[in-house]
Amino acid sequence: LKQPLEKVARVLARACGHVGSGAEYLYNTISHLEEFGIRDRNLWRPQKLVANEIKSIHGRALDVGLLSGP
Repeated sequence: LKQPLEKVARVLARACGHVGSGAEYLYNTISHLEEFGIRDRNLWRPQKLVANEIKSIHGRALDVGLLSGP
């Protein structure tokens, strides 16, 4: 099923498996491709959406004190 990119970004921003997060996997893929001179704009758009989603998640957590120490 084809999903809207924004929905995919929301899932990737929260997904985590035994070898790391979906966000890390996407970022590492893009970084390694760039090391070989390959820039895929179709990967950078979801990367930006995932990064913004993570910022949004952590921003809300800060607002309600979930990330503050004891």
